[in-house]
Amino acid sequence: MTRSAIAVAVLAMSIGFAATTFTADAAGTRANATQRVATEAAEVTALRPALQLLEEADHDYKGHRAKAMEDIAQACKILGTEIKAAGTRPATRAGTRPATKPATHPHKDGEPEPQNVSDTQLHEALTIVKNVRKGIATGTQPHIAEKLDDAIKEINDALEVK
Repeated sequence: MTRSAIAVAVLAMSIGFAATTFTADAAGTRANATQRVATEAAEVTALRPALQLLEEADHDYKGHRAKAMEDIAQACKILGTEIKAAGTRPATRAGTRPATKPATHPHKDGEPEPQNVSDTQLHEALTIVKNVRKGIATGTQPHIAEKLDDAIKEINDALEVK
């Protein structure tokens, strides 16, 4: 075999190897993206019950409950799913919040829910958010981790309100 034939053969093998590596890398990237989307969907699914529990808790927690709900909703938005924190008061057209406090959720016979029931709902939501937070990699998802850390702080602050 001549030198040029060897050079052509080596070049062809190199191109084939590079093409195979590129194809494998592209397939790996697609698989990683698919896995990331599935993980993010699972995280949002896991956070929904926490948001619902916070929404159902009807005692005044000096705004901490509502802030935690906003933080969870923002984390979900970063994850690609917009969830409205329904327990917060809507903004008016001027961009300010209404001065009136929202009505409490009725419990039995129209009575407000007992404080310990609301506190239990906050504890349950806290557990859920902490569990989701454990699975968030701070280095790759810092904004999500930050929002969940903020939500955990707000729920803890809410539980200090009596």
